[in-house]
Amino acid sequence: MEQIRSLRAELGGSPRHPLPQRGYPPPPGGQYGGGCGYGGAAGSSFGGKGGKGGGCGGGGGLEYEAYAIGLDAKAVQAIGALDEQGQRVVLGLVQKQACRNPSAVAWTHVKAYKERPAEARLEFLRLNLDPEAAAGLDRLPPEQRDEVVAQVDFARTRNVSAFVWSRRSVGARAAGGAEPVF
Repeated sequence: MEQIRSLRAELGGSPRHPLPQRGYPPPPGGQYGGGCGYGGAAGSSFGGKGGKGGGCGGGGGLEYEAYAIGLDAKAVQAIGALDEQGQRVVLGLVQKQACRNPSAVAWTHVKAYKERPAEARLEFLRLNLDPEAAAGLDRLPPEQRDEVVAQVDFARTRNVSAFVWSRRSVGARAAGGAEPVF
């Protein structure tokens, strides 16, 4: 037991701040993604004030995820400046793309999200839908599709395919027709 305590003390872990579970090296600036000095947006999942895991020593899951996929500190800071939806979208797009320089890809997606958030959200949604939900979304008129995409809360929705499928069905009935068969 004494060996475990000494090892924890040496590595900086404690019962209150456990060591990371995935085996990634901890990101700089705080206890495993707390984000001290990274200045995330207020209320975001990255560093900064407020939000889940923000501040020094917090649990910053998205920030930890960003470092785990190989993003540098400036790319993490740029993503942290986005709202929570934008952070999820940009990290998801970077993770789905095979690349040699994930930080450069992240910067591209951050810029695209800032300039055209609806298009970035739609791209992220299409990458994460099952084939039936994607086909249902593609068959909607553009106005209705944009409305469905705007309704998705990427930070809180666990199954985006089910969410899109249910909204597609409601939209079809509201348009006056029977529920479309795909």
